[in-house]
Amino acid sequence: MTFPKAEGDRIGDYVLDANDSVAMTARLSSGALATIVASRYMTGHANDLSLALHGTKGAIKAETDGKVSSLSACLGGDVDLQRWRTLALPDVKRNARRFADALDAGRNGDPSFRRAADMQKLIDAAFESSAGKRPIMVA
Repeated sequence: MTFPKAEGDRIGDYVLDANDSVAMTARLSSGALATIVASRYMTGHANDLSLALHGTKGAIKAETDGKVSSLSACLGGDVDLQRWRTLALPDVKRNARRFADALDAGRNGDPSFRRAADMQKLIDAAFESSAGKRPIMVA
């Protein structure tokens, strides 16, 4: 779903057409059910990205606004206490640096174009599922 962000969904000549939110239900190969919700434009969050994974043995959450990032977890003995702890973030190269390094090395970086194509299959399946109002199997 794309939410209006500017008059006519444009800023100058630039069309604002990026999808801003998604809600999906997925069945994992283990049989577990996953709920995936993402939005980068919601009340109180102008352009944030967050990922939270919750399971029976704990949860982990990553958040960023493009400037400041955080990683936290509720694991082990903290689960029953509902206590979250901040985890140290590993150093990560920015995408532009990784792209330049891949060009210099003459080989695909990580993630590769193959991985991007695989992600696009998931995005396409989400649109197909929404349009047809039915589950879509993705191998």
